[in-house]
Amino acid sequence: MPGLKQNMALSVYTTITCQTISADGSCYAASTEAGDISVGRILDILNGGEEKMFSFYGLDREPVYSLASTTDFLFAGGRGQIRAWRWEDLLNDQNTQPAIILPVGNTNSRRVKVNWLDCDQVENGSDKIIAGCGDNNVYVFNLETLDLKNTLTGHTSFVHCVCAARSAGLSVLSASEDGTVKLWDTRYDSHLPVCD
Repeated sequence: MPGLKQNMALSVYTTITCQTISADGSCYAASTEAGDISVGRILDILNGGEEKMFSFYGLDREPVYSLASTTDFLFAGGRGQIRAWRWEDLLNDQNTQPAIILPVGNTNSRRVKVNWLDCDQVENGSDKIIAGCGDNNVYVFNLETLDLKNTLTGHTSFVHCVCAARSAGLSVLSASEDGTVKLWDTRYDSHLPVCD
């Protein structure tokens, strides 16, 4: 029965929504639309295969739309929030309690989808996490204080992706469903069109 094998595969089909590698290159994570996050040490995975991965539900069984990483933390974006776990806690103790929970967007409205995350790590310690979201905005959080530093508005449709310019959060690029790419100067909440 040629169709049976194909139908069986479809019944267990999983969509991987995103993946990331820690900033030091030692850890790997991938997530699914079902909310699973799987993590592991890259050398362990290479030496032992998939069984060396540890999986957990990171956002209370809700979809994970974006992942990003620093040397110390794994970040996941879902609806209305960003959560972070220490790599060390996940891999050594399988501790799935988030070390950081950041609300994203207007909490009075429908929970905004965090489409993309990027981390801007700098030597002076003023690390930032940048979120491109479904409410057409870009949010910049200070990871030391956990405060929302900037809400960058100017896109007319949802933001697909963001990129930190490795400038302590001073310059951010964003690309949107509206067909534009913007270069933001977060000191002034202003932007320059890169591609309109």
